[in-house]
Amino acid sequence: MSVASQAQKFFAEVNTSSAATHKIVAGITGRQIYIVAMTLLINGANVLTWESGQNSPVTDLIPASGFNFGAAAQFILPLRGYKDAYVITNAGDDLNLITSTGAQVSGTIEYYQQ
Repeated sequence: MSVASQAQKFFAEVNTSSAATHKIVAGITGRQIYIVAMTLLINGANVLTWESGQNSPVTDLIPASGFNFGAAAQFILPLRGYKDAYVITNAGDDLNLITSTGAQVSGTIEYYQQ
């Protein structure tokens, strides 16, 4: 049995409306966060960048420059397996979302933390 099949999947809410760094999932010592699905609604122009801890952009399958939305958009990354996670943090780091404007961003992410 694989590690992923023994792990519990979690959900986190994304709900921001300011240009800032937003902690989405708190890190746990020795564990990494693996985002395996994401659904976000962006209510205006915004650049979204995922970060592992402080000042460490996550670039596994996400561009280092983030996703640039020029107008309102819906952003969906379908469910993937644990080994194909879209975003993987460094062990112990928080998962942060950096937003470039005050446009509302809301939705959910699905993740493992192990």
